[in-house]
Amino acid sequence: MARRPRSFYEGLSFRPPEPVAAAARRALTRRAQQPPSSCGMTPVGLARARQLLNRQQLSPQTVDRMVSYFARHAVDKQGSSWSAYGKGRQAWDGWGGDPGQRWATALARRMDAAERRINTAQPQAAPPPGHHRSAARAERRRDLTGNSVPHGRSAAEQRHGQTPVPTKRLCQQPAARQRSARASYHRGSVTKTFTVMSLLQQVDRGLVSLDDPIEKYVPGMPNGSTATLRMLANMTSGIPNYFTNRFSRDLFNGNKGQRKPFPFSSYNQLVDYVRGEKPLFPAGAPPAGVSGYSNTNTVLLGMVIEKATGKSLGKVFKADILDPLKMSQTTYPGFSNKLTKPHLHGVAIRSNGLQKDVTNWHPYSPPAGGMISQIDDLVTWGKALGTGGGLISRKLQRERMKSVNQVPPASPKYGKYALGFVMKNGWMQHDGNVDGYMAYVGYQPATQTVIAVMTNSIDIRDSAIGAPVIAEALQPLLPQW
Repeated sequence: MARRPRSFYEGLSFRPPEPVAAAARRALTRRAQQPPSSCGMTPVGLARARQLLNRQQLSPQTVDRMVSYFARHAVDKQGSSWSAYGKGRQAWDGWGGDPGQRWATALARRMDAAERRINTAQPQAAPPPGHHRSAARAERRRDLTGNSVPHGRSAAEQRHGQTPVPTKRLCQQPAARQRSARASYHRGSVTKTFTVMSLLQQVDRGLVSLDDPIEKYVPGMPNGSTATLRMLANMTSGIPNYFTNRFSRDLFNGNKGQRKPFPFSSYNQLVDYVRGEKPLFPAGAPPAGVSGYSNTNTVLLGMVIEKATGKSLGKVFKADILDPLKMSQTTYPGFSNKLTKPHLHGVAIRSNGLQKDVTNWHPYSPPAGGMISQIDDLVTWGKALGTGGGLISRKLQRERMKSVNQVPPASPKYGKYALGFVMKNGWMQHDGNVDGYMAYVGYQPATQTVIAVMTNSIDIRDSAIGAPVIAEALQPLLPQW
């Protein structure tokens, strides 16, 4: 469920307490004393530390991000540099440290309780069978939570029996109507759903097995001999994310955020960042409340597909998915920064509040986040995501539907991961963001409903408005047949 504005949570304080500010102060002080090679914290982490240090009021979404961060990085405490106040400890305290973890977790639970009370007090009657209503008929610049919506495009399509209900265009700015109708956007991590679907196609062909260890295809990974392709696909492999401080420094080349020249041209360069690293947890056994979500998993699956088929991932996607589904406006450019025309410019709002045009930045994790698409193609993909779209056998489709990870998620905000999708509140879904763009696609099996949202702006300080937030605001308003 999307978080409400701060004013909704009457009686809750979103101002970090002094122990949280003290942890951030300690991290910033220690970081300033270190040589560059020993400095922890990403640019987002630095912005968060300064926010906590000044005890600024946080948004509900930022509190959720703190909970998610601590869940992902709890394993860092086991690192050898923790006691020496190395990078991991600096980053941890920069997010508020142990006091921040306790405070954010408790506050998130109180927000959850407040939302449950209002939902219980105001039940919504289900519409009668056969009744159709638009989730949001007006085209306007305000979403259902009352917040400004970035330039972008949203759509919902519903089916009742075999009769399609016309696609509805939602939350679109009138001035942007024509230019966004056929505009291309980066999909971000929605790409993961394609990569896993392609992997399942190779399973159907007998080229790979979901029970193969990743070591068979890409040697040297953490948990390499025990993490199977199935575990990579459902994010339980324990293989860390390659997006480390070292990766971030290499990505920007010290060019103050300009990314020139772009340093990567192969998937191996990306996964090399985790070779020799400790796994997050034993393969297939994520602890409750610890997230195993990792771009490395999906990049490795892209490498497996290329090795099994002898073709580039882009050619495999086109022949096996895009052409059969007639998704002519979707492309996979790999590491190229060529965004299909026409397109809207991607805007990133930096930690200092300044806006930056990042349209031509290169994607840095193609199999995990490199696809480009238009809104109608994303709606088409939403149906295939939910039903298999005739792309895989019925046997594998049944396995997909039974594959939902039963380990409790890191936060109630997140759903349970399955084979290439997230199951949350009855929706098979995935969202994604990449510099300047956000996307969401979801399918509700009970009503055969698809929601697709794309936006062309992202606020790295706090994505209080974005594709997933818009989509989750729409979900409760759709008819429940």
